[in-house]
Amino acid sequence: MLLFPFIALYTSLYRSRTVYRAASFLMGLVCLLALSTQTQAQSTIDLSVSKKVSNQNPALGDVLSYTVVVRNAPGTATATNIVVGDQLPTEGVTYVPASASLVRGTGTYTAATGQLNIGSIAPGDSAVLTLQATVIARGVWFNTAEVLSADQPDSDSQPNNQSLVEDDYSSVCFSVPLYWYAGDEFTVTIPTGYRGVTWYRNNQDVAIVSPDLAVINADSSLTIKSPGTYRFTATIASCPALNCCDIQVIQGPYGSLGDYVWVDTNKDGLQNDGPTGIDGVTVFLYDSTGTTKLDSTITAGGGKYLFDSLTDGSYKVRFIAPTSFTFTAKDVLSTPADSIDSDAGPDGFTRIYTIDTSKPVADTARNNPNVDAGIIPLPASLGDFVWVDTNKNGIQDASEPGIPGV
Repeated sequence: MLLFPFIALYTSLYRSRTVYRAASFLMGLVCLLALSTQTQAQSTIDLSVSKKVSNQNPALGDVLSYTVVVRNAPGTATATNIVVGDQLPTEGVTYVPASASLVRGTGTYTAATGQLNIGSIAPGDSAVLTLQATVIARGVWFNTAEVLSADQPDSDSQPNNQSLVEDDYSSVCFSVPLYWYAGDEFTVTIPTGYRGVTWYRNNQDVAIVSPDLAVINADSSLTIKSPGTYRFTATIASCPALNCCDIQVIQGPYGSLGDYVWVDTNKDGLQNDGPTGIDGVTVFLYDSTGTTKLDSTITAGGGKYLFDSLTDGSYKVRFIAPTSFTFTAKDVLSTPADSIDSDAGPDGFTRIYTIDTSKPVADTARNNPNVDAGIIPLPASLGDFVWVDTNKNGIQDASEPGIPGV
């Protein structure tokens, strides 16, 4: 199978923000295109490259092993001073330092340039490079290995010409599921020249699925609107083609902030007053600046509230004290006892809380149930007027002024 890449642009629209994610895809020809060959009387080299990756469906943080094999077969002459380009997709992985090893043959690999320099390969022999890289980003990522130069001409390929049908060029890919949230749309484009494109979602032709899930556009690009596994088939020059790695889109994880408003009857700023949760209190969710309101809720079920559909980011919570109430002392205790004190300041705002959905569900960095507010009654008062009752009728007549200094 011959593999070759094309570039797709993911566009995610969420909460009025546009996020562009560049991702790379592979397509595979399932038939061989005609290869030009040269018939030469003299001895020649015939270099070919093959490449593989240890896991096409890794998770973030996984370490991948790449293997590149450079063969000189059926070459009849020794190939010398061979340079092979093998640049890792640096937006998707990071090279594991000192992991490159030429397990067969002699030469050097330079991670910064992605170049493998091989001294020589005898007829029928090969050189084998292995290296490791850590997965750091979601999406479909590929990298290619190609002969860039050699001292001798090759019998059936030209070095460094990015020809997809020559045997000195090889590609591999891996796919890490993309997170999808309500309102997200990902548009995947295909270069010109591909005919009869058919897109599939979960092995079902997208042409017959609901447009709320995915839509095929006039230019054969696909707009993804829902989680699923996406792939396509097409033809190029009468040769069937398909993507090498499926596009995997899954529901993104959420975090939460909550969860309690209570009457602090002893006014010590701590939740030690018994069951004094108060319902009907309005609570707002803001961005980290405290200027953009994102959501709101009202306490119920004994003073409980929860914002439970939060994506990665930083937030503030604001509580609105009921009439005749104000807030108790803030942050009487620090972590880890923060779960039993009040977090609302005089204006009802809390500090900034950061949500990290990569954390385990039980981690408070992802789901924080300790954002609470204690309220206390406003002080009672008596007042408010002393005046000179000039007509001695015991009534505050409009013409009778108040008297200061009493």
